[in-house]
Amino acid sequence: MNANLRSAEVLRFEIGVNAAAYGSLVAGLRELNQAPSNPRTFRRAIKASVELDLASRRYLIRSLGRHTLPRAVAVNPGSRTHSNLSGVLTSSLREQDAHDLASFIEKIIDAAPQISGDALHVFRGDLEFHVLGESEENDRPTQTIAIARTLAPSLFLDIDDSPTLVVPERPEGIIELAVVALRNEARLLSPIKASVSSNTIEISARLTLPLTPTVPVDLFLHWGSYEELAPSWQDEPLLSVDGATTGPLSISHKIHAPHRGRHGATLFLRARGSTESVWLGRFSSDDAHFYISSDDSTVTQERAAMLSEMRTVAADILALSADVPHTLTTQIETIQTHAPHIGIGAILKEVVDSGKLHVALGDWREKILEQPEHDKLRSLLLNYGIGEVVFSTPEGPHAAAGGLAQVISGLPPELCQRGIPVSIITPLYSGENGNKHPSAQHLLAHGVRIGGKVVIPEYVGSITVNLGPTYHYGTTNHRRAPSTLPIKVFLAQVENLRIFLLSNSSVFDQLYRPVYADEQLRRAVVLSRATLEVIATDHFGVRPSAIISNDWMTACVPALATLDPNYRNVPWLRECKTIHMIHNGGADYHGRLPAHINNEDLWPMLNLAPDHFFGFRDPHNSNLLNFTMAAAQHATGGILTVSQPYAQQICAPGGGDGVDYVLQHRRGSVFGISNGINRVEIDRYLSSLRSDSKYDLSTTAGLLKAKADARCSLQETYGLQVSPQARLVSFVGRMAEQKGLTLLSAPLGAPGISALEDILVRHSDVQLLFAGPLTEGDRSAHDLRQCLWHLASKYPGRVAVHFDYVPHSKALEIIFASAFFLMPSRFEPGGITQLEALAAGTLVIGRNVGGISATIENYDSRSMSGNGFLFNDFTPGAFAATADWALSSARDTAVYEMLVSNARSARHAWADRVPAYQAMLQRIILGQEEFNSLGWNAHYQEALKSLTVG
Repeated sequence: MNANLRSAEVLRFEIGVNAAAYGSLVAGLRELNQAPSNPRTFRRAIKASVELDLASRRYLIRSLGRHTLPRAVAVNPGSRTHSNLSGVLTSSLREQDAHDLASFIEKIIDAAPQISGDALHVFRGDLEFHVLGESEENDRPTQTIAIARTLAPSLFLDIDDSPTLVVPERPEGIIELAVVALRNEARLLSPIKASVSSNTIEISARLTLPLTPTVPVDLFLHWGSYEELAPSWQDEPLLSVDGATTGPLSISHKIHAPHRGRHGATLFLRARGSTESVWLGRFSSDDAHFYISSDDSTVTQERAAMLSEMRTVAADILALSADVPHTLTTQIETIQTHAPHIGIGAILKEVVDSGKLHVALGDWREKILEQPEHDKLRSLLLNYGIGEVVFSTPEGPHAAAGGLAQVISGLPPELCQRGIPVSIITPLYSGENGNKHPSAQHLLAHGVRIGGKVVIPEYVGSITVNLGPTYHYGTTNHRRAPSTLPIKVFLAQVENLRIFLLSNSSVFDQLYRPVYADEQLRRAVVLSRATLEVIATDHFGVRPSAIISNDWMTACVPALATLDPNYRNVPWLRECKTIHMIHNGGADYHGRLPAHINNEDLWPMLNLAPDHFFGFRDPHNSNLLNFTMAAAQHATGGILTVSQPYAQQICAPGGGDGVDYVLQHRRGSVFGISNGINRVEIDRYLSSLRSDSKYDLSTTAGLLKAKADARCSLQETYGLQVSPQARLVSFVGRMAEQKGLTLLSAPLGAPGISALEDILVRHSDVQLLFAGPLTEGDRSAHDLRQCLWHLASKYPGRVAVHFDYVPHSKALEIIFASAFFLMPSRFEPGGITQLEALAAGTLVIGRNVGGISATIENYDSRSMSGNGFLFNDFTPGAFAATADWALSSARDTAVYEMLVSNARSARHAWADRVPAYQAMLQRIILGQEEFNSLGWNAHYQEALKSLTVG
């Protein structure tokens, strides 16, 4: 035996090969056109002759069953298959008793056979090998080992005078062998089952495990939700099994799924000490499917009860502290810390109305005002009656296409600073849309900016929106059946400002995605109903004093809140006031949609009684629905516009494109408050310039120096002639007829040159820069584009254009670098860009209309006052004359510096608008009589005179 061992060059052994392994090897041979003749499929394992060359450590497969291979298949060292074969042989040798080991080794030794020089590498992770320990007549059991997916330990022989086989007992090697065994022999004996009872699911299964001596095995449950934007799947440990344990195992485990929707579950194993998972089902997938029909009622009921209790406690605190006002500040801070969303002003009114306040409200007021340190209490009195305010909007801090996003990003934080809690209800758009918004996945991973903080939204529940059917035109036969739409609700909150994000990719995929009219109607109805569902759902804790809907996409909110009995029966919805905010009252922005299209009646989709149809009908076309008209008729609180002049305009005959028919009869509840701007963002941009010590932005001279340098940088970017002395005149924004584009490109009199060319001819130091997206189908935008292209070729280096969406940061850069900003609008409800221009020290040349006239003070050469230049007539000549007046006046350095200084000092921040909003909200919530009786609001009475039309 010793001689045999010393002279041995090859170890030969037989190994059982199953059908899968056989097929794999045959397939590999066929690629070399050397397959054995007539190979047959079979069910029982056959034997393969395998040789190990001790010198080169290569394996060779000589035969398969009765087939002698036409060419030996070699497995080179270092390959995955080689490591697997070594692990099988090593495991078999290790199992031998000491007195059988020598005889076992002797059985696999043979004389040196011929070895082929050609090699075939086989990488098949699902082969099985049946190692025969001794001859069949000894009845030694067969061990089944799978080819490992990681390298198995190699076989090492130590040949000496007393032959022994030394196999290193490396822990990692033992663990790897255990993983191989698990992958090959662990099996489910029956499918995984899931039994659902409410939000509790019992998972059961039967499985069998292989023998893995000295390596315990852990069993895990992998489960989670298939719903869009669902939380990550969870891994729960179920049990640990000793490696010596074999036989069938039965498991039963209960899990709790708090959120409704489609779920799945599967099982996987892990050898102790390994990070590799062996899946019993489909890889990283599920084997059991189950559906949870609703969110956990226990959780939602507890949350609703907690929110109700908070309101009760807050009311008791205010009532008990009335006699000792000096304790109220601490108590208010306590309420705001634990329940920041509760409107303390509304709670105070409830206390007064219930008679729980043991002192007269007037006496209480006097006690508070006597103490100068009671700022919080004075703020409480100024917010008397005002609770939470809800903004329903398609845009917001997370999605921006225009001025509405700036309103929603700027106004609510300032209201919250004054003690008025705000909730914004808006879609979470599933797909990315250029510069307008990121995808939902990105937003949930990276957060949404609220004020100065970035917050990761969390799932807080779900709602269901019910849509009515549609009918074949003129019949009662369904074209589309009634439907329900599940919507997930995510919440991001910072103190008393909350954003509820609505997720359903079928309707909220992208902001203002171009779709057919029937789909536009569907999306608007879903957004409006979803807003009301969030408010009506108890456990979200939204108890508004006022709901402010914005533009036509949410204009159904006031109508549905008034007309749908499901919402009228919700106490807090019945008591709150609805306000519709018109950011643009032109007919194109009313939400005028067909009542029927393609022989399909769409009106029933709103799920309202048929007799309410007339409240939605467009005044000019009875075949159209008009959502803004519906809001104007059904808003219980009133109509709000973005400037007082525009509020007057839309109430004047013809000024509201039909909405004026309704507004003329409710002039006392039509309000106008000018837009504001976020001065922090403007100042943040300007502060980026302060790092250079040569700029002193606190002085006009320093500001003008910074503007000149910024202009040079911008000239380089857009291909204009670089000149600090050049005066840049810019237009930034959506290019549409409303913006007065015809005044810019139309010819002036007989010469036939445009107003823009007239500026270039009269003022040789002027450069023009136009940036913004063109409105499709707008003839005036097309004409302006042609005009600008003509001027750019005729006056090289003096005209630049960028016909695409401009991010807000880039727009601010253009505005700041400009000397003049153009706003020749045909009508301008509010306007924000002119306010940003003022904050940047850029003078505005605009038309004396709407929000422009409310915020720009015309230059007066006699009093040396003003911050801009306005014209009245909507004609090219009036615009050209005013532009010439502005450019000529600004040649005087003293005049120009005075105008720039006045522009910078204008007060148009959102914080400056809050008192007007407080006055409006108190007037609407309390009613005129009660509002007038509040002595501390005397200064608001004056404010209201400039806000209301009637």
